[in-house]
Parts: sequence; structure tokens; C-alpha cells
Amino acid sequence: MRCLPPAPPPPSRFPLKSVAKSPFQAPSHGSDRPLALTNLPSPSYVRSHGALVTQDEDDFLASGFEPQDIAVVRRLAWQGVDMAIKYGQRVSVGEATVMRLVREHTSIPYGLQVYGTVQEGGVTYIYQEWIAGGTLSDEWPTLSTSSRQAALAHLSSIANELSSVTAPSGAQLGPFDVDRPHAGLQHTLRLTCDDAPLLPLKAPIHSVAELESALDAIHRLRHGRSLPASLRELVSPDSGKAPSPISLVHGDLLPRNVLVRPSDGTVVALIDWEYAAWAPRWVEGYAAIVSSGHFFRPGLLPDTHDEVADVQVAAALCGGMGEAKRWLALYFSLYR
Repeated sequence: MRCLPPAPPPPSRFPLKSVAKSPFQAPSHGSDRPLALTNLPSPSYVRSHGALVTQDEDDFLASGFEPQDIAVVRRLAWQGVDMAIKYGQRVSVGEATVMRLVREHTSIPYGLQVYGTVQEGGVTYIYQEWIAGGTLSDEWPTLSTSSRQAALAHLSSIANELSSVTAPSGAQLGPFDVDRPHAGLQHTLRLTCDDAPLLPLKAPIHSVAELESALDAIHRLRHGRSLPASLRELVSPDSGKAPSPISLVHGDLLPRNVLVRPSDGTVVALIDWEYAAWAPRWVEGYAAIVSSGHFFRPGLLPDTHDEVADVQVAAALCGGMGEAKRWLALYFSLYR
């Protein structure tokens, strides 16, 4: 992608030291994009000079979105740095914090470099690096079979590496950003209705064993009997496998949130960390299955490139199509 020409200085600036609120330090494993900015462009300058990557606010509103559900991304060259600025009422500083955490605690920087955050008028702006690449959804049709397989294997290994970032002592299962609207473990598990059977998930849960008990309680409330053994073993810490630690998951690892190199499908970045959570590793694949929606049509095969990519990524994150179907059965048993 061609870089935008440098923009003229804005009428107002935000010193970096006043907006970098994360307690995490700069990546210790070495960044190939060193931070050399002395200030950030103001929100008004971003809106007037940044090139739209998504729709603008008016287009989102015309499509039926509520203001609190809109997130806009613009691209802007600033002081020699090509950056993307994500902003909206639904955007939070917590998303920037988790990106810094990923860069600090994993060996490969799939959390984008964050230059700072600004909050103005109820809207949060995240200033982050721009990475050239297309989404896996967009590039899937032109990738070779071997490139697709390599990308799927790479994503699975990334999810495994994220799971090496374990939760701090005493952390609850659920969204990393507890201040995000609708935050809660039930949202992380895509069980978002507000009916009584989901109440067990609204109590604090601190371990896989407690999560298993809560899911069993939901099943009993909904169906009058315990979770079947075939589904219980998926989440049980006593299933004969090593207990799954509470660790970091991206929470929305669909092809549209994966940037790849168009030539060979190499994964270059993950975007949209707003659903990041402390959860067992299996939640990564489970959430991808439920979010994609393409597993919900019995007897029908995915018939578009987007659908095929979604299904293949979700299956890879689960360890295969057979395992993906078992996780889907768990979802149906808890939600219906």
C-alpha cells in the first residue's frame, strides 16, 4: 500500500506524555518501528485530514447503527509515521492496553504498536501503527491452497502463544476491559441474552472448575438435567488433559480481523482487540464458531469465500472440524 503524503501540522496537539495511560512499558523484545513522535494529531485534525478506512459516522448511522456501536478507522501520516486511528464511543483505552500487553509478553508483535490514546467528548481515539496488508477474508480467494493451510496453521500457533500470557492472580474470567459496554463472561461466551438461566455466569468466576460448574448450572436450569458427559469433558479440568490455564484470548479471531501479506498469506497482524478476555484457550475457537454464524445452517455448506474462510479459521482454532462441531453442540445446549 502507498503511504499517504505527510500532513501539515495541526492547529492543536496532544503531548504524548499526557495521553499514554497504559502502565505497560515499551516492548522489550525489540520493535522494528521505534516511537519517534513528540506529539499526536488532535481528534479534530484526525477527522478532517485522515483518510477513511471504514465507513464514516454518518454512513454507519444511515445503516442503522447506534452511536454507541460505531467505531471508525482513519489512516494518517504524521511526523514520518504511518498510523491508523480508531475512534468511537465503543472504543476504549482498554483495547490499547491489551495491544501493549501482547507486544510486551509475546515473542512476535501481533498486537499493533500503540502511540497513545486521547479521550474527548465521550469518544476514545487509539493512535496505532498502520500495517500494510489485506484481511484474510479479502485475500482468501486469491491465496493458493498451501498458503491458506499455512495461514491457518500460523493462526493456531498465534492463539497458542497468546494462551501463554496467563491471567494475574485473582483475575476473573471474562473481558480484559471490564469497562467495555456489555462486558461480562456471558458476552465473552456469546451467551448474550438476559434470561434467568444465564445468571450463573454473572457471579465472579476465577477458575476452569468454577466455569464448568456454572455451565452445568445453566444446562440444568434450561433443560432440567446436568450437562451431558460428552460436553462436560470439553470444559472439565478433570478430563484427563492438563488443566487449561486462564489466559489471554483475542476473542474475535475471524478472518476479517487478521491482516495477511497478499502474496503468500503470511499473518502480519491481528486487529480489533476489543473482545480480548481472560479465559481458557478453548474459548478462542468456540467464540470464532459462534461469531461466524456459518455453522448454524444444518445441511448447508458455506457458499461464499467469506463463509469458507470463517469456517476454516474456526475449525483450525478448535483443532479440526470434528472438534468444532462439538463446541457448537455445547453452545446449542447452553443457549437453546
